[in-house]
Amino acid sequence: MCPPCCSSDGLSVTLFYSLVHDRLLSLISEPPSFIRELARADVVKGSTAMLECQVAGTGPFEITWHKDGKELKPSAKHAFSQLNDTVCLEVHKCDAVDIGEYQCTVANEVESCTCKTTLSLKEPPTFIKTIENTATVLGKMAEFQCIVKGSPITSVQWKKDENWILEDPKIQRTFESNVATLRIPACEAIHSGKYTCQVVNEAGQDKCFAALTVQGN
Repeated sequence: MCPPCCSSDGLSVTLFYSLVHDRLLSLISEPPSFIRELARADVVKGSTAMLECQVAGTGPFEITWHKDGKELKPSAKHAFSQLNDTVCLEVHKCDAVDIGEYQCTVANEVESCTCKTTLSLKEPPTFIKTIENTATVLGKMAEFQCIVKGSPITSVQWKKDENWILEDPKIQRTFESNVATLRIPACEAIHSGKYTCQVVNEAGQDKCFAALTVQGN
């Protein structure tokens, strides 16, 4: 009788040992899983985006990255790294071409797992509606209002002529739902002049201008 390795049914024996090998691997090795998945990245144009995730399981791992379904390779644009359980992709000098869906796949001898995120660019502020020239009479109200869009605004400031408007009980300023308003409930002659609204966020800034004329009764 032939030994198992020389059996006429050698294919079955090979398959048997292959199944045993796979079973032992599954018992000894832990499949990869994500402790922390990729977070959404919203970055300023020209900066570096870092996409990081944490992995558990039995190494070594094979790591692959994809953008919009296309595999990425290490380059001046894309840098890969792995330190302990942290896997990282750096996207350098982010531009419009880098916007999209990114996918990290981690595999070992047992299984693989995947997580995804999106990368977008922060928008600098721009005015949908700018402040407009206005005229009023002494003692009456005057108001400037503008509407801005872009990534979250971090600062809204107003100028009269060349001076920033600080806290003033005679001037009201609000910023709600991307609408910036400056209101003077009772105008005086000194309120005549050129007004500037400046809005700022992490990606940039924008300004608009208008004049207020306060006339005598």
